[in-house]
Formats: sequence, structure tokens, C-alpha cells
Amino acid sequence: MALAGPVLPNDGPRLQFIRRLTGNLGPIFTLIAYGCSDVLYLRVFMSAGTMMSIVFNAAHRPPIWIPIWWSMFFILLNAVMVYRLLQERADVEFTEE
Repeated sequence: MALAGPVLPNDGPRLQFIRRLTGNLGPIFTLIAYGCSDVLYLRVFMSAGTMMSIVFNAAHRPPIWIPIWWSMFFILLNAVMVYRLLQERADVEFTEE
């Protein structure tokens, strides 16, 4: 039973394993993200799930480029937002004035 798409005859066992692993870890990270009430953790887990999607789509022969490009855009967007969230949460020091 193929859990992550069809097994093509020219795929080696390593490529099949990578597709099955990333094809299942991506949705698991996304599911964890949906359970996060903290937006920072939500974005981190969504980025991890999206990274798994990139590897999954790149492991196909030929690679599936449209979702790879969209996933890279979403990771970039989440990285910018994570940076902004971390900046907001940085400790602010007050002077005695």
C-alpha cells in the first residue's frame, strides 16, 4: 500500500522512503500547527510542513515544480512573519527617565 503516491518502477527504495516519510510528516506538522494557539509556533510548524512538501514534490521524477515554487513563497512569508513576531517579543529595556 502506497501512503504517499504511486511507486514508480524506476524509483529506488531510498527515493520511495523519502517520499513516504515527507508525504506523511508534512501533514502531521500541519496538523500540529492547527492545534497551536501561539501564532509563532503555528508559523514554525506550518513552515516545517511546507518544507516536507518541497522535499516530497522534489522527490518525484520529474519534480513537480509549481507546488515547489509556491511552497518556497509560503516559507519565505512565514520566515518574515516569524522574524517580526520575534522582534515584537524581544525584551524592551526601559531607562530611568
